[in-house]
Parts: sequence; C-alpha cells; structure tokens
Amino acid sequence: MNNIEFDITKQLDQFNKLHSSMNYIVSKSMNDIAFEKGRKNLSNEMKDKFETRNKAFSNPRAIKINKSSKDNLEITLFHFKEQLEVQQFGGVETPKGKKLAIPVRKTFGNYAGIPNSKAIPKSLKIDTILAKAPRNRGDAVYKTKGIKPFVKSKGVFIRTDEGLRLLYVFADKATHSKKLLKFQKEVERTYNVNFERFLNKNYLELLKKS
Repeated sequence: MNNIEFDITKQLDQFNKLHSSMNYIVSKSMNDIAFEKGRKNLSNEMKDKFETRNKAFSNPRAIKINKSSKDNLEITLFHFKEQLEVQQFGGVETPKGKKLAIPVRKTFGNYAGIPNSKAIPKSLKIDTILAKAPRNRGDAVYKTKGIKPFVKSKGVFIRTDEGLRLLYVFADKATHSKKLLKFQKEVERTYNVNFERFLNKNYLELLKKS
C-alpha cells in the first residue's frame, strides 16, 4: 500500500492564528453577552424588585456597559443613574448642589391628580419648577396641572383650601433602605449560563474566516 501524503500547513496556521486571537474571542464573547443578554436580564431584575414609575428607568437601554477589550478582559454593567447604588445597598444620598428636593407624593396625588404609581410630569419636575415658579411676591404665577407652585427656603409649596401644602421638601440628605436588587449575582448567572456558547460561536466564526 502506498503512503498517503497531505499538507496540513494551512490547518496548523489557522489554529496558530486562533490561539493568538483567544483574547479577542473571549473579549468579543463577553461584550456580546452584555449587549444581547446582560442588559435585558438586569432590566428584568429591576422590574421584578422595584416599583418603577418611569418605564425608561428599567429599560435595557438604561443599563450602560464599559466594554472589554483584548488587552483588558474586564467588563462592567451599570445603571446610568448613580443614585441607584444607595437604593440597592441602602445608605445616605447627599445633594450635588445645595439641597435635595424630595417629592411629597401625597400632595401630588391629592392636588395635582398624579398618583404614586405615575411618573412626575416634566411640568412638575423640580428643575422646571425652579426655573418657572415664583419665589417672591410680584413674580409671575406658574400654573400647571391645576396647581400654582411657589418656591420657599424649606421647599416648594402650593395653596389649597386646607392651607399650604408641601409639594417638594428641601433636605440636606435622604436615607434609603436596602432593596433586594442583586445586580452582581444576576450578571454572574448570565455569564455562567451563556459564556461557553458565545465563546464557541465566536471561535467557529473566526475559524471560517481564517
């Protein structure tokens, strides 16, 4: 029987190339999981644990990603709102400016027709009120949603038939109780479930292109 000869140089070159590209494959797999699975899973975790009045707050696009690279195999998923950290772990929130403006949801519900389950509309958000509502006698009246808010040192008030009512309270800090939101655990679960499949997919795709 004659010997069979064949050249495997091409195949060896392919595997050598893939070996040198493993950091790229791992990095791409990590990033693909974050965008395709991670954001959605963290969004579902928020919807399950939080009562969110604003749908955009728990939308997958609210989860931001610091991507991995072949030279730095580290990836971070985080919510765009920094304040979520104190709501997740508990703690004290302090203002970036002089004061925090804490909404009095009972006043919103009783006098502006905005129940606790609904997001505060733009016309009654604190930035809008501070820009448009009067602070002194003689300032132009700002009317919206059937109320006329005005700004004083202790907060934003409205006049009612029962007297003055606070719409926002100005405070030096706010204490948040710990919520059962487990971002880290959910991220780990997502990668444990999906990483091998995504790695194999990206490996085979690069092999086909070699």
